[in-house]
Amino acid sequence: MSVHHYPPHSLLADYARAGVGIVITAVPLIASGSFGVVAMIILAVMMLFLVYGLRTLLRQFTQIDVSEIGIRSIGPVARAITWDEVRKVSLRYYSTRRDRQKGWLQLSVKGPKGSIALDSQLDDFPTVLETIFREVSERGISPDQTTLENLKLYEDNRGKAA
Repeated sequence: MSVHHYPPHSLLADYARAGVGIVITAVPLIASGSFGVVAMIILAVMMLFLVYGLRTLLRQFTQIDVSEIGIRSIGPVARAITWDEVRKVSLRYYSTRRDRQKGWLQLSVKGPKGSIALDSQLDDFPTVLETIFREVSERGISPDQTTLENLKLYEDNRGKAA
């Protein structure tokens, strides 16, 4: 069994983005003093930044437990999926540059009652990734082509960094 969390230092940039976004949208909203169409649009954008900040807060207080039984998230939004219940595993890469050299991975494990999503900011993500793919492959679950390509890309880039 291994328990993983999102290190606070990896979440600081997310908190900063949410805070700056809220401030940047709140200032014109307050300064305008009106509640027209433009104010509604600005308010909607501000709500997106607020949701992003709340999502980051949830990640800070969530732990991921990976064991021989399955995977579970422990925290404000708790979920558990045993390995036998896993229906689908997907690994997606989100690039922050056109050359696809920088970005992050998001892993989603889906079961009959929901899914658990985690990203590459999780501490010891490579071990979590390896354990999950080993467990699901032992049970005959085949990831889709995109997931296999992203896994290969991740392993290739990890080999270069080592």
